[in-house]
Amino acid sequence: MFKRNAKIIVVHFLIMLLVTTAYSQEETKADPSPGGQDIKRMIFLLGTDIELSGILGQKIAVMREAYPGVPDELWDELVGEIDMDEFLGALAPVHEKYLTGEEVQEIIKFYESPVGVKIRQVLPKIKEEALREGAQRQSDIVNRIMRKLEEKGYSSEGAGGAAGSPPKGE
Repeated sequence: MFKRNAKIIVVHFLIMLLVTTAYSQEETKADPSPGGQDIKRMIFLLGTDIELSGILGQKIAVMREAYPGVPDELWDELVGEIDMDEFLGALAPVHEKYLTGEEVQEIIKFYESPVGVKIRQVLPKIKEEALREGAQRQSDIVNRIMRKLEEKGYSSEGAGGAAGSPPKGE
């Protein structure tokens, strides 16, 4: 079942990739965005390119598992055909929809400043630690709520009662 679902996901991903690539090529040829280079620069400074590359790498790893008979040389060839510059260029219209050229310039100026460079360096660590701490806090909150519900006599389905069943004796 998992292999079948993984293959379906892979096929959908490949179709999405092909459609996106075809669309972005058409967009690039027909109407190059004047702010596209600035937006690519901003995307680079924000680290979005690295995040997207990582996500794409994870999806390709899933595809490799779904197609174990495909030789590494072919995977290397297929991955080598990916034009990340073109891929990131396709994101320009999305950014242009929400940001003016002046705002993009200000964002670039900030992320190239000493404070911007510092935040780019430490933000991944901050995110990682904050997510870990947030997950722990959420777990503590959920456990505290469940404990209070049980103290008041409520039980969950997993505890033998109907979900959210009222306290015994009511």
